[in-house]
Amino acid sequence: MGVTHCYTWIQKEQATVKYLTALRKKLNKHGLTLWNVGCLAIGKNKDIILGTDNRDNAINEFKKFLGVLKKSGIDITIFTWEPASAMQTGFNLIRGNASGRYCDTGILRSLPDHFGRAYTEEELWANMKYFLDAILPTAEKLGVRLALHPNDPPSELSFRGIPNLIRSQKCFDKVFKLAN
Repeated sequence: MGVTHCYTWIQKEQATVKYLTALRKKLNKHGLTLWNVGCLAIGKNKDIILGTDNRDNAINEFKKFLGVLKKSGIDITIFTWEPASAMQTGFNLIRGNASGRYCDTGILRSLPDHFGRAYTEEELWANMKYFLDAILPTAEKLGVRLALHPNDPPSELSFRGIPNLIRSQKCFDKVFKLAN
């Protein structure tokens, strides 16, 4: 198929040098480079995204994960700005009879707030700035790059009380400006 590089999401208990080094070496034996690893509990952390009282602890955990990645020989991690994970309302068969998820925005808009209240874009942008200011010095020192995944779905609408912050090139440009 010509695939040479891959990425994966892992669980928190797998975020160890031992596990990631073994996974990287196993993939290398099959001609694949483990290029990017995200940890679901760290890279999709509601405390960081929503700016809860536990945010600084979660950011410190993210920094430790960057150190684990570096020691494991992995130089990129993925994260999202989706505290409730990707939004979906169902599954359909798609090309090749694979199962694919879909979003009915009408259904999503009718659901209650996921975290007890609605958040504003301004709050989420302020939390993004806080996160970048805290995490980038560590990422730069270690040489680990951050890959930001767009919101699923990348809509201008808010769903379940959460604005879809990362939805367009303009939004990515704003993140890059915040990082400077």
